[in-house]
Amino acid sequence: MKKAFERLGADIERRWAAIGGGFDSFPRAAVDKLSSFVTDEIATGTLLADLCRNPFLPPQLEPLRPTSNPCIQVWRGKQFHIEVLFVVEPATAIHDHPFAGAFGVVDGSSLEIEYTWEETEPIAHAVDGGTLTMSQHRLFGPGDVCALAPELSHSMAHLGLPSVLVVARTTATRPRTHMFLPGGTRITENEVKADEDTLGCKLLLANVAARLEGEPAASALSGLSDWGARDPAAAFELARAAADVGQADWITEHLQPTLQGEHSIDASYLADAVEQRQLEHRLCRALHKVNDHGQRLLLGLLFSPLQRADILALVAAAYPDRGIPELLFSWLREILREQDNPPLGIALNENELIVLQELLEESDDTDFASRKTRSGLPKAELVMFRDALRSWPVLSRLFP
Repeated sequence: MKKAFERLGADIERRWAAIGGGFDSFPRAAVDKLSSFVTDEIATGTLLADLCRNPFLPPQLEPLRPTSNPCIQVWRGKQFHIEVLFVVEPATAIHDHPFAGAFGVVDGSSLEIEYTWEETEPIAHAVDGGTLTMSQHRLFGPGDVCALAPELSHSMAHLGLPSVLVVARTTATRPRTHMFLPGGTRITENEVKADEDTLGCKLLLANVAARLEGEPAASALSGLSDWGARDPAAAFELARAAADVGQADWITEHLQPTLQGEHSIDASYLADAVEQRQLEHRLCRALHKVNDHGQRLLLGLLFSPLQRADILALVAAAYPDRGIPELLFSWLREILREQDNPPLGIALNENELIVLQELLEESDDTDFASRKTRSGLPKAELVMFRDALRSWPVLSRLFP
């Protein structure tokens, strides 16, 4: 395994030199050599065991911390390095990268959605308003390779168990990276002044304050809001961290209005940050309860911003020999069946599953309430159940 990565590093090095050796040309060199590497030299399913067994790993460029998504550097050159990333919990935030590079999928599947962003107005230091638009989406599987250019803004939902990626990336980086919120706000991360240890301490205090009532709670939350409102960009990090530990209510109830008053800005991006982070955690919790590849793919699609036609097209491309309504129903039947602690928090009985299947088979529901279904449910119950499906945000886009 060590020799395989040494060959890959040398091959990328030669290819990069041949096309000019510039920062912007590195993704092309990495893609060229990763394409054959992940299909020919790396056996799916053995990389984790090989790394666990191999005593020869280079010094790591960054301090290693316990994480559910470990990233191990396996080769180092003067200008770039190669790492292996094992993703168990997907992060679906929209972001760009300070480095140039590429990744190849060894195992698992990954849903990428690319975005374009246009600035409309600055909001505060390191916080800008703009328009965020989806430009394209792709589903990556074993053997596929994706370039990571610094100008690329995208979200990646890695849905394998785990997804295993080989990443080649420049050691040199550009000075700024950004996070984007669905509402269009862009945060310049490198200029955020929040200290991680201080954030952690403040959240521990927020956890105590959330358990109090009356004046003690009000005073504590007011103090936290005053502290967080000093830096609009740091408040974004505080909102995400509060969502991580389930203490996000005070962000919108206290910090957001304090920030708006202190800086005379629209701080609604804090609510967007909380909502985005909570949705990501819901996806992670659902995936923890599902092992089947197809069901995990469907969950990733349901938690994405893609619409019905795009979801059906991606599933059809991934499973070209299957009937799509029947395939979707087979996955949904397992995800939504009556069980303890269902993945989506929704459990349907047999009659409801039959109606769900019939809705998936229909291109529209103009005559839905007037026809007799296999479930035998009365008309009023059919309409009520159809409307309930449409009211669940995660499921609604599947139904016409």
